Amino acid sequence: VNGHVGLFEDGAARWARHEIEVNYLGALNMLRAFGPAMRQRHEGTVVQLLSFTALVNVPLMASYCASKAAAHSLIQAARAELAPFGVRVCGVFPRIVDTAMATHVATAKTSPQEVALAVITAIATGVDEVYPGSAAVSHAAFIAAPKALERESGSRLPATTRNLLARA
Repeated sequence: VNGHVGLFEDGAARWARHEIEVNYLGALNMLRAFGPAMRQRHEGTVVQLLSFTALVNVPLMASYCASKAAAHSLIQAARAELAPFGVRVCGVFPRIVDTAMATHVATAKTSPQEVALAVITAIATGVDEVYPGSAAVSHAAFIAAPKALERESGSRLPATTRNLLARA
């Protein structure tokens, strides 16, 4: 879930709790439900749909990004804990996917089919992390200059919002 709420807006703390509850704790509950059986069988693959925002925060969506960053950290821990048992863990980091949650976003979007194909390919090839669609280019840029994407993301705020934040 994504409340699309900035840090300083009314309801920000309520949305942050909800985003953490669903995006992080939901993933934790899923891992705890299925991980023990996979460990016991010494096989299986966990796939966690994350977001590129787990790596680069987007202004006015800080708590959503934080919830995805927490989930990213969780799958890294799960990968380490499950690997000795032959269980693989894969994180999927798309940018904006063409779903109901992104209907208000006016930019290029990755199709759900492209994300699904990337997941199937990752499972088949044993990849730990996958960046479908435009996320592959963004990930390469992030590796080259992590702070550059953060600054670029901040520059996309409308001028009126940047002025309000600067005065706060």
